[in-house]
Amino acid sequence: PHEPQARTAPHTESGIVCGAVMPPEPGSVAMPAAYRDETVTLEDGCRMHYQDWGSTAAPPLLMVHGLTQHSHSFDAVAHHLKERFRCIAVDVRGRGESDWAEPRTYHYEQYAQDIEFLLQRLGLGLDAFDILELTL
Repeated sequence: PHEPQARTAPHTESGIVCGAVMPPEPGSVAMPAAYRDETVTLEDGCRMHYQDWGSTAAPPLLMVHGLTQHSHSFDAVAHHLKERFRCIAVDVRGRGESDWAEPRTYHYEQYAQDIEFLLQRLGLGLDAFDILELTL
């Protein structure tokens, strides 16, 4: 089995996306069918993507990527932990497969609100999960 290979966004003259890590191209990597690709529509209409690995009855482990990353950053880890945990790897707004949003909504408080909304939709309390986070 091949591990996913990250893509790098093309350089732009503005430098805004220079070096940003992108998810693998769909179909470009042989991945085990071990997770469910899901989305939730947030209160402001932004569509948030997440991967749901393992059994929904397992203890939840929320996985939140860093600023230039995406949910696929956790593929290898989630693949190994899915037998013990329900690994929920999110793409925060504007990253990975989540929708882009209004520029004013890109801040930590909004990211936290989005994740809280997702957890509520999944029926998880705010004290009912562990978290694995890469530096934002």
